[in-house]
Amino acid sequence: MNDNTDDRLERLFNAARLADTSPSPREEGFETRLMVRLRERREASLPWYTWAWRFTPVFGVIIVALMVGSGITNRAAGLDVAHAFTSGYENASLVSYLTGE
Repeated sequence: MNDNTDDRLERLFNAARLADTSPSPREEGFETRLMVRLRERREASLPWYTWAWRFTPVFGVIIVALMVGSGITNRAAGLDVAHAFTSGYENASLVSYLTGE
């Protein structure tokens, strides 16, 4: 059985040696054409939403900075106890004026 596989393998090797190994016109330069096409796609302008996704971390840092700044400025305004009472009174009088009570 081993001789049969060796003979078969030898026939396959002979057929491969006799086969034409020159590339066809379609195969020639395939890698070059592919790389040119990929480069063109990469150089094309990106849509606006891809830039928005790329700037998401920057927007997050800006929002965190605004939150910290807002917390600092609100603390300074909220230290006065009279301010809490007067702002509540102003809101209550505005609501009663708008609702007609």
